[in-house]
Amino acid sequence: MWDTLKQGQRNSLHGPDYSLLNDSSELITAAVGFALNESAVSFKKLRDSVNTANGAIQAIKGFQTTLAFAAAGFDIAGAIIAHIPCGAARTSAA
Repeated sequence: MWDTLKQGQRNSLHGPDYSLLNDSSELITAAVGFALNESAVSFKKLRDSVNTANGAIQAIKGFQTTLAFAAAGFDIAGAIIAHIPCGAARTSAA
């Protein structure tokens, strides 16, 4: 088809051809920029979620320690009330 065109016809097609190439390049650049922006937002959300989860883990560990002390206190109190000194010693050693 190209071979059947006259030189003037060929020249008139070069302008739109270059415009199409430039538009295509700009579209690709914009798409890459969009993908990079989206990945940055996703990474920030992931980082925020991890930080929140780490805070929750620390809170659970603190609560776990508090429960362990409270349970030991109840064991000691129960042993004292029941007059079982060895029970108190066993609990306090744990």
